[in-house]
Amino acid sequence: MLEFEPISLDKQKLYNKYFSITPEQSADYTFMNLFGLKDIYMLEWAFTEKLVWIRQRSPYTIYWAPVGDWFNTNFCNDMSPCEISKESIIRIPKELALFWDKYTKISVKEVRDEWEYLYDVDELINLSGKKFHNKKTYIINL
Repeated sequence: MLEFEPISLDKQKLYNKYFSITPEQSADYTFMNLFGLKDIYMLEWAFTEKLVWIRQRSPYTIYWAPVGDWFNTNFCNDMSPCEISKESIIRIPKELALFWDKYTKISVKEVRDEWEYLYDVDELINLSGKKFHNKKTYIINL
């Protein structure tokens, strides 16, 4: 059983080591994002040899996908979803979801509300076309 503790600056360097080896890095999991949201969601973390597990305590308890060496972890031995099987895990990067679906008994359900937005830099710079008409007009009026 893991010991969860509140996210703090004390373990930032250690966390960043785990984050740096995470196969698919999501902006949700940067230390600055977690630290900025820690009081809103009452975020906690627990460290294992290969993973960092994140737990959200507000407005309800739910787990976030782990950070670290996904592909060299036995998920049933390293504070896995096997242990939290009645709980949901959110913010699962696609690469981890595909891995879990193929190699574990973990049930993965896609939720579009959790998708990360990706933008084309050129489109944002130029704001051309109907898609960006309102945004461009707003900026011009500033």
